[in-house]
Amino acid sequence: MAKAKDNPWIPSGGVLIVAVVAAIVAAFLLNVYIGLIESPYAVTVPFLVLKADVAKGEVLEEGHLGVVDVPEPLVEDGAFDRFVRLQYKDTVVGTKQRLRAQWDLHKGNWLAYRDVGKEVGLPVLKDLPEGYEMMTVDIEPEPSVVPGVFVTMRGRFDMNPDNRTEEIEILDVLYDVQVKAVGGSAQASDRRRSADNIQIFLPKDQVKRLLQIKERMASERFLVAVRQTPEGVRSEPTIAPEVIDLMQKSEPGPVVP
Repeated sequence: MAKAKDNPWIPSGGVLIVAVVAAIVAAFLLNVYIGLIESPYAVTVPFLVLKADVAKGEVLEEGHLGVVDVPEPLVEDGAFDRFVRLQYKDTVVGTKQRLRAQWDLHKGNWLAYRDVGKEVGLPVLKDLPEGYEMMTVDIEPEPSVVPGVFVTMRGRFDMNPDNRTEEIEILDVLYDVQVKAVGGSAQASDRRRSADNIQIFLPKDQVKRLLQIKERMASERFLVAVRQTPEGVRSEPTIAPEVIDLMQKSEPGPVVP
């Protein structure tokens, strides 16, 4: 009897076993690879977001809020500290808190601690002297800055007229300015406050000048350094002479200190 001809499309027993083993090893390695990619993001931290608009002065309710998960490694450097974590939801909503929106809150935005309070607007405004304005200033977070301290504000400036390269210098901008609130809170013990902005009182003409100086800065955030509290009569905020000179050189028209 003639020997049956082997079908070239059907692998032999040895080849089939090798193929199966290779497939198992490949699947195992793929799972290990996926695990290595996903492992840093396996643990997440839930934060509160707005799932509905909340008008200024309206009481924040649980129904206004949703949740967004952030990979844990991304929150370790403190970049999200000003936002409310899900675990602290009871501090901002509930029948005991009755916290109100400090301004119009919009659907999709993350909820920050400064967005809500028992009163609408900052209580410190009642102490605003005539001819002054309250100004919110973005700063590089500085743990030593608390309401009531006096600070020197500094800024980063590009001193190179050639736009192709930068020559950054840090210059004093404003002396003897008192911090009235930090992150929207006038309470030094309020650990929930945002640490990336301060509220200060300035004469109205200085507010305009400070905004002009900020446009000249290489960074939108100011650096602040706590200084000794003045004795006796409180010093008035003073714009630094060196930054006045810089503005006069870079813009037409005099800048009055």
